[in-house]
Amino acid sequence: MSRLRAVETGRSIARPAYSGVSALILPTGELLPGALEVGPVDPRRAPVPEEPARMLRGRLPRRHGLTPYARFGDLFAAQVLEHVEEQSGNISRLCVVHSEPVELPDFLGDLAGVYAGETMVARFGPVVGTHIGPGALGVTYLVA
Repeated sequence: MSRLRAVETGRSIARPAYSGVSALILPTGELLPGALEVGPVDPRRAPVPEEPARMLRGRLPRRHGLTPYARFGDLFAAQVLEHVEEQSGNISRLCVVHSEPVELPDFLGDLAGVYAGETMVARFGPVVGTHIGPGALGVTYLVA
């Protein structure tokens, strides 16, 4: 998921992990050499106390300029609203999932203007939220 996020945002990612893989990821999604595998968080499988600490070092390029979101703004939100409006007579359930985007109240108000049914609103959980970061917004619906 982190590799996909690097490509999506066009940014490098330094991914420390207590469980999983610690890695340095380029904006292309490629891993720099030296990724560290770390096992599941289970006291019975933890490294022995005498094991030396490990460090992952490398150089990542820094991005200058605008991210795709900064360039295109709320194009996604506008397209979602347009699509929901087109499908509104067929939608039986609609859910907005998020990680605290600043524009959430405005988006929900706009959505209420194009969809008369009840909208379930849920926050991304900690696992997904860690990978997508703050400010994300997703919409899903079920067609009757």
